[in-house]
Amino acid sequence: MSRIYSKIVSVFILVLIVFIPIYLIRNSFNESYSTSGIETSRAVIETHDSKEQIILNEKQFKTIIQHCISLLNTHQVREIVSEEHVIIIKSINTINKSRHILSKNDSYEVFMKLVAEKKYEIELSSFFDWTPNKGMGYYFPSLQVELGGSPAPNSYYEILG
Repeated sequence: MSRIYSKIVSVFILVLIVFIPIYLIRNSFNESYSTSGIETSRAVIETHDSKEQIILNEKQFKTIIQHCISLLNTHQVREIVSEEHVIIIKSINTINKSRHILSKNDSYEVFMKLVAEKKYEIELSSFFDWTPNKGMGYYFPSLQVELGGSPAPNSYYEILG
């Protein structure tokens, strides 16, 4: 039951991450946009340019952090699927890069504490191939994302407001 719940939450977060920025951008150009279920979300996720940065408001980011906390509390690092590793990595980078922008929030501290307790970076680097990035972080080619160091814009979220 918890696996099904986790999958449902994962799909919701991915839809949130991908659809909201696209919806906002398309609406700003007066284009129509509609979604018709999971098939549409998969198509958008598959066509999303992984080199683009995703822009969120702080409320959306807090929702993502809650999901990441849930994942880290209920799964070993090796059990988490690749797409969710990307979300976790982008969240870590966002908090590390944007501490001055984000309001003080206990969930950010809880999340970062879990990352440290799980030795997330070390564990992740033990089963995903990686190369060093600038700033002494990791680049994971299979995930197309950087963790730590000086990450590229596609490796963290831009938080509005």
